[in-house]
Amino acid sequence: MRVELPANVVEMTQVLLDAGTDVNAATIEGATTFTFVVAAEQPAWLGVDEELIHMLMAAGADPNARRGYSMWFAVETENEDLLKLLSEHGGDLDLGLAAALNRVEAMDGFVSSDGKLTPAAGSMYRPGAPSEPMSRQQILTGALSFAAHNNSTEAAQWLLERDADVNLQVAGLYGSRDQGSTPLHQATAQGHIEMMQLLLDHGADPTIEDLRFTSTPRVWAQHFRLEEGVILLKEAEQKWETTGE
Repeated sequence: MRVELPANVVEMTQVLLDAGTDVNAATIEGATTFTFVVAAEQPAWLGVDEELIHMLMAAGADPNARRGYSMWFAVETENEDLLKLLSEHGGDLDLGLAAALNRVEAMDGFVSSDGKLTPAAGSMYRPGAPSEPMSRQQILTGALSFAAHNNSTEAAQWLLERDADVNLQVAGLYGSRDQGSTPLHQATAQGHIEMMQLLLDHGADPTIEDLRFTSTPRVWAQHFRLEEGVILLKEAEQKWETTGE
């Protein structure tokens, strides 16, 4: 059951921190007070979420707890301010998180001199990712999906130039029930028209259905009442059916 926090939760938190509470104590799943505060709705209901986040970080909360869960959550909810805050306070990046931040200079660091991705390129938290390591193409396209989701144009260009498969469906990027969608689906869901056009210009197939709802990006656009997107995708579908591109 979801219940409201006590009105004095900020004061109570400070008392506990002053008493020496371990700010990074974790559950068996690796969750900490910080990851709970970042992801829970209750602090936002009271309007104290930002204050608690800053308070816990000042007390030494680890932004990389649970393999960077909080960083992933900021991407998934398109909370750019939180993502930047966590990064500035020591949050680690992998290729996908750097792409979400549009940090092309950081993305360069995940490619070795021989053009291969480094082991850290796909190292951070993904809720429904397979237990085995992701392939090079899964990492590249997963990063492209994050870039599309967060409207990070330069990062998307970087990834497309390195042959990220614009039509690959990588499962588990946005939640345990995420069975797979294309970067075009994600750009559509967030209403990023220019990003949608960029992906279409680089060969995105507008007729592909996602693997959970079995819906094309145009159906997603209709669901989110993105009228400009519906028009763009309808035209793209007609062109694709005629020319295959």
